[in-house]
Parts: sequence; structure tokens; C-alpha cells
Amino acid sequence: MFLWFAFAVFVACHLAAVGRAKWLYWLSKPAAILALVFITLTQTEAPGSYQWPITIALLLCVVGDLFLMWSRTRIGLGFFSLAHLCCCMAFWSEIGSPIVWWLPALFYAAGTLVYLLMLPNLHKMAWPGLLYTVSGVSMAWIASEVGLEAVTLVSGLASVAACLFLFSAFLFALEQFRGGFSHARSWVLLTYFSAQSLLTASVVVY
Repeated sequence: MFLWFAFAVFVACHLAAVGRAKWLYWLSKPAAILALVFITLTQTEAPGSYQWPITIALLLCVVGDLFLMWSRTRIGLGFFSLAHLCCCMAFWSEIGSPIVWWLPALFYAAGTLVYLLMLPNLHKMAWPGLLYTVSGVSMAWIASEVGLEAVTLVSGLASVAACLFLFSAFLFALEQFRGGFSHARSWVLLTYFSAQSLLTASVVVY
């Protein structure tokens, strides 16, 4: 419970520090995700095939966050793409029946449309953006596949987490490459932290 409380405190500090205390902004975001890492390491009975990919994904997100805050967007997106792929591994380990093929078709069609709409604004970010899109869509698809296969608390948390993670990525892209929108940074952060906390919760309740 202490680690969840610490996560909430770090999230609140990070949101409060946006545009104000730079040192707190830099410190609080990785600290929040590291609190979730410790939760996945200490508060679960999930099998290693699920626990470890999620834990590694969270650690990759910490590194990706630091590069994004350091304005090294291409490197940051690379680490987040790797985090998406780790989540894919975790979710894939939960699939035990044949794939429902209309689901990936739906996700990849939507992902392709969004990417093509963003493409004129990406410039040098076109290839990193493509990798980020493919990995993120794959993560959301496989998690949703697990959710369709077996309606459980774990699959529900994982599905919502993955879709929120992808939605946060979409909002981030709008903020970075399409001029942003009202309270963009707050929405990106809220969806991002919500996704990470639900992803962690899926490990805890396994």
C-alpha cells in the first residue's frame, strides 16, 4: 500500500510541477514509474512470463521518459517502442485460443489512418513514429485479444491499460506534431499514468 501511495504522491507532484519547478518535474515522473516497478517485483504471484515483460516495460518507460523530457524525442520513442513490444510479449503469453482476425485488422487500419494523418508533420520523425505506431497498435490489439478470449479482472485491466497507453501516445503526437490543444500536457500525463497504474494492477491481481 505504501508504494501505491508513493506513486500517487509522485504523480501529484509531477502534475503540479508542469511549467513550474523543473527539478521536481524531472524527478517525480521517473520516481512514480519506479514505484510501480517495485510493486510488480514485490506484490504479485503472476508467472514470470507475464510479470517480467511488464516490469521491463516499465523500466524502459522510465528511460524513455527521461529522453523525452531531455527533448531527445527519437531516442525516447525508441525506448517506448521497446516497452510496447515487452507488453506484447506479456499479453501474448496469455493467449490460448485462435486469433480473432477482425480485431487486428481494425486496430491496424485505425493506426494506419492516424499515422498517415500525422505524417505530413513528422518530417525526421517519420520512421521512429512508424515504429512507435506499429508497436503501440500491436500492444493494444494483443491486450484486447486477451480480453475477448477470457473476461477476467487481469485481462480487463490489461486491455484498458494498453488502450489508454495507445491513446496517451496519440495525444502526445497531437501535442508534439499538430500544434497541441487545450490542457494537452495534463491529458497526456493523466492517461499515461492511468495506463501504467492499470498495467501494474494487472500484475498484482494475477
